[in-house]
Formats: sequence, structure tokens, C-alpha cells
Amino acid sequence: MRNWNFDDARDVFSAIVLAQPGGLGSAPKHDVSAAPEVPLLEAMREAADRDMIARQYVTGFGDIFAGGLSAHKAAIDRNEQGMWATVFVYLYFLSAFPDGHVARKLGNIVAENTRKEAGQILKRIEGLSEGKEREKVLLAFDAKLKADGINPGTSADLTVATLFALKLNLALHNVEVNA
Repeated sequence: MRNWNFDDARDVFSAIVLAQPGGLGSAPKHDVSAAPEVPLLEAMREAADRDMIARQYVTGFGDIFAGGLSAHKAAIDRNEQGMWATVFVYLYFLSAFPDGHVARKLGNIVAENTRKEAGQILKRIEGLSEGKEREKVLLAFDAKLKADGINPGTSADLTVATLFALKLNLALHNVEVNA
């Protein structure tokens, strides 16, 4: 018989270890490399102040439903076509919060500087209507991030989670979407 409180924690801990997220390190309490001693939500509460994914569990995925879906809706309301709504969701997360993956690997200062730069890129992209010009700005930003060894994985994860929530929500309402 399953003990849902601890089995869920064990399964999530195992998945995290299997995924080997860069810069994960160890935690003083409820480290994922050890067997869980608390239910999943309690472990996530412990990590929520330092990990955006853990924070989603604790807040009922608030940043996804309030922030990510709002950024997507705003882009759609501006008549953004094709990939652009997703780009705006990603830039929303990257500019709204220091990326946790960047912070773990390169430190809080690099994560904060990346967040600020992403905010500037977001404003530039919003001010451009021509797709090719937008792409040039984004490709230059991407090249800079890569040259600096910066991989904003948490922002990417939150973007994917937002698209998943969008598709689920629309599926519940029998609406097709191409996000």
C-alpha cells in the first residue's frame, strides 16, 4: 500500500537526482540525495526560498498561473503571432526573477545581472514589430549568455510549465491552441 505523503516525496527526489540539474549541490535539510523524512510539500516549503520550482509547489503554482499565463495572454492580446507569445513568457520569467539555475551555478550576482539584462531585452523586443529585428536582438543576447556560460534553465522550466498549464486549461474548455 502506498504511503502518499512519503512516496510522492521519494519519487520526486529520485526524479531530481536522475535529472541531475546543474549546480544542485546539497541541502542541510531534506536533501534530494537522501530518503525523504517529510512529505513532499514540507520538503518543498524548506526549499521554496532558494528554488523557484519548489516555490511553485508551495504557492499552488502561482507564478505559472498569475505571471506566466498573464504574460502569454498579454502577448496574444497584442496580436503576437507564432513563437512570440512563448518568447514573451520566457522573457517574463527571466526578467521577473533571478534564474535559480544560474544562481546555483554562477552565483546570485550573475543571476541578478542576467535578470536585469533580460528586462532590457524584453523592453527592446516589445518595441520592435519586425520579426527579423527581434530575432537579431534575441540571437545576440543568446550568444552573450552562451559566451558567459549562462544557461537560464529555471526560466525555461517555468515557461514549459506555463505552456503545459495553458494547454490543460484550453483542453478543459475544448479550445485548440498552437502555443
